[in-house]
Amino acid sequence: FRLVHGRWLGSFGWYHRDTKDMIGPAKALSALYGAAAPRTNNAELRTRGWEFDLTWRDRIGKFNYSITGSLSDYKTVITKYYSPTGQCFGTSASNRNGNYWYEGKEYGEIWGYHVLGIAKSDDEMNNYLDQVSQSALGSKWGGGDLMYADLNGDGKVDAGSATLSDYGDMKRIGNSTPRFAYSLTLQGDYKWFDFRIYFQGIGKRDFLFENCAPFYGISNEWQRNLFTDHLDYYRYAGSELGANLDAYYGRIRIDQNNILASDRFLQNAAYLRLKNVDIGYTVPKSLVTKLHFTNVRIFVTGTNLLFISKKFDMWDPESLQPRGEEYPITKAITGGIQISL
Repeated sequence: FRLVHGRWLGSFGWYHRDTKDMIGPAKALSALYGAAAPRTNNAELRTRGWEFDLTWRDRIGKFNYSITGSLSDYKTVITKYYSPTGQCFGTSASNRNGNYWYEGKEYGEIWGYHVLGIAKSDDEMNNYLDQVSQSALGSKWGGGDLMYADLNGDGKVDAGSATLSDYGDMKRIGNSTPRFAYSLTLQGDYKWFDFRIYFQGIGKRDFLFENCAPFYGISNEWQRNLFTDHLDYYRYAGSELGANLDAYYGRIRIDQNNILASDRFLQNAAYLRLKNVDIGYTVPKSLVTKLHFTNVRIFVTGTNLLFISKKFDMWDPESLQPRGEEYPITKAITGGIQISL
């Protein structure tokens, strides 16, 4: 649409997409077949989304400017998938459940345990274990370890049979799908000067790192990275680094006890980034023609100058990987001259 003599410009779109004949698991065959049933084209999913953009452009005297904003969102749901057991996630202690599909699953959903807190002493942990068993998740529990909630009240914490009818004490704790993508562009020019400023971000996204990612501190003896944020781990009184009973991380272990998928370590990966700033100066025609050029523009460009996020600064929200193994998006400032003959 165009309004106010073309000053207001905008568009809105809604879409619905069905993806059919995707490869999924086949029904079991008789043992006489002599091999596992081959995968077949029997799965389907549905994506629905919308997008909206709006621009205002005008001028004040010799200053021309425009403001453009956009917002979009989508959701994908599995509408058909053969899953005779109804399994919705893995049963291993280090479960991250991203490989299992079932009808009705919203793509990107994250399952995990609810954490009550970190036991500040062996006595506190033992008192909790007198009421709830965590033996299905690990052993040698003590002070500095996480206390997982018994959500179904059966006196133990586990993932049940990992099916939709019995998922024990697991629950949906978030979704990794980037939602509400937005941007804002500011442009203007005055005489020989011009600029463009571009902001970009994601309004809603959850993220959970894999068990050996350095986000969880020292959790695997073969893969260790230590950042300043990791120093906020549980320490007894008398530690060389000082006691830290109200820590974010549990005590340092090389097993899975304190790094299971849980809402405690679920990260808010929404962000706002100043993606690009471009400032230019176009040399007046009276000077350019004397040099036998048609146009000369001097510019300075900055990329990824700023980002705002509630996630730890050691990870870039735009390039997150489940195992935390990614190169950060770099900040850059460049300049140059554009010459047209």
